[in-house]
Amino acid sequence: MVIIVKFNVQRGIKTLYLSIIILVIIIAIIGGILAYNYVSAPKPPSKISFYTWWAGLERFAIDAVIGNFTAKTGIQVEKTAVPGGAGVNAKFAILALIQAGKPPAAFQVHCGPEMLSYIYASPHGEKDFVELNSVAKDIGMTDQAPDVLKACALAGKIYTLPVNIHRANLIFINKQILDKIGGKVPTTIEELVDLSKKSL
Repeated sequence: MVIIVKFNVQRGIKTLYLSIIILVIIIAIIGGILAYNYVSAPKPPSKISFYTWWAGLERFAIDAVIGNFTAKTGIQVEKTAVPGGAGVNAKFAILALIQAGKPPAAFQVHCGPEMLSYIYASPHGEKDFVELNSVAKDIGMTDQAPDVLKACALAGKIYTLPVNIHRANLIFINKQILDKIGGKVPTTIEELVDLSKKSL
């Protein structure tokens, strides 16, 4: 009789442990289902901040982009223009905001590698920025301008989308110095290097 009681006690403890484990699993599943159903996706903001250096005549172009964005999304854009230095002043203002933990929601940047400076300044690097590959596809840029997007990409990820395409990487030559050193306008990299050495 004593053995039977001991066996039943051990069996009862095992059954109790098993029941507790099953109960915990059921509560976890129900909690997960309730949390999933009651937690909604965050609402988009009604207003965002946008930093740009286009304050001169370019402001009409960026205002048109902002107007189209607001018309499509319903999100108002508070534009802050930081003119000067072909974007250098704005870049330092944006970097300061990022480092202070108060980044603008969006900002103007030269497409491609310049984005790295913002990524490096951010506390969580790339994770602090939205990858725009799907947006580029949705608006047709992957078909219309694949080479431009390739230039904008960082390791295949697009964090910047162009609003215009123009050349800022030009070489200017001072004609007076060119004449003084007896040089001619270079047409190859080698000629440019040789001309640079002559001008020193």
